[in-house]
Amino acid sequence: MKVGIDLGFGFVKVVWGDGHLKFPTWIAFYTPTSLSQIIPITLDSEYVVGEYAKYEKNKIEITTIEELKKYAPVLVHGAFYHIFKKDYPRILSNMEFELVVGIAPKFKNYKREIEERIKNVIPQVK
Repeated sequence: MKVGIDLGFGFVKVVWGDGHLKFPTWIAFYTPTSLSQIIPITLDSEYVVGEYAKYEKNKIEITTIEELKKYAPVLVHGAFYHIFKKDYPRILSNMEFELVVGIAPKFKNYKREIEERIKNVIPQVK
């Protein structure tokens, strides 16, 4: 499956064979509650991304390229979560992806490092 993801400071834009979507570049540490129905993104911590982060109390602000670089893998996982919803963990672990990642042109010197961080966290990405 081919997926294109544009990482921005305001929104993350995603396109794939069947569609497209856009979600806010919001990340938060996941706080489980008795009403939680979301599957958190589990990397070095548990996160929620996009609209799912709106009501969490431990938000992470992405205001610099260093923060965008650090949390790029979380945002990519968030993109897959938005595409596949609750099937995200199963599909992500059983499918290969061709991923194209875009960032603002003025940060082009960070692109390779961002791509490597993503590949280290999502090994099935080419």
